[in-house]
This record gives sequence, C-alpha cells and structure tokens, in this order.
Amino acid sequence: MNPSSVFLVFCSLTNLVLALSAWRLTSSRPTLLNLLMSSAFLLFAGYFSAVGKQGDMTWLPSFLATMLCGGRAVGFLLRCKKEPEIRTPAVLVLSAALVSVAGTLAAYWTTR
Repeated sequence: MNPSSVFLVFCSLTNLVLALSAWRLTSSRPTLLNLLMSSAFLLFAGYFSAVGKQGDMTWLPSFLATMLCGGRAVGFLLRCKKEPEIRTPAVLVLSAALVSVAGTLAAYWTTR
C-alpha cells in the first residue's frame, strides 16, 4: 500500500466520524447520507490507489466526495445567517469538505 492510499483511507474514516457528529447534532438524514456517500467515495479512491489503477479512477471519486461535502457545507453556511444554532454542524461539514479536498489533492498528485 502506498502512502496515498493510506491517507485516503484516513480521510474516509475522518469523514465518517465528522458525519456521525454532524448527524447527532442535527438529526438530518440527508446530511448523514451525503457525508456517508462522500466517505464511501474516499474509500473507493483509496482502494483504487492501492490496487495501482492509474489515471482518473484514483482522484475522480475523491473529487466527487469533495463536491458532495462542499455543496452541503455551502448550504449550511448560508443557513447559518438565519439559524445560528446550526453553526457547529456547519463547521463539521466544512471540515469534512476540507478533509476531502486534502484527499483529492493527495490522490491527484500521486497520479501525475
């Protein structure tokens, strides 16, 4: 296993922990499903990186995870102005998006 695949699995597990924390605070099923999907995409990217598939299959799933988390984070941050009680879940989802960005960059740099 190369360091990129280990880092992507770590990002997936971190995303999973952040998803469960955000879900416990909001009880929002779409948020949980969104972040679980992004965690699964990061895990697939780690698998493709470990198997040795080169090209798009190593960084594309992690990019999709970044887009899922980023979209949810933007939605939460826009709602924070009207509902200040969801600021903590918004920060959790934003940190999941940043972890996904780090995984995407790691996967992209190892394939290029």
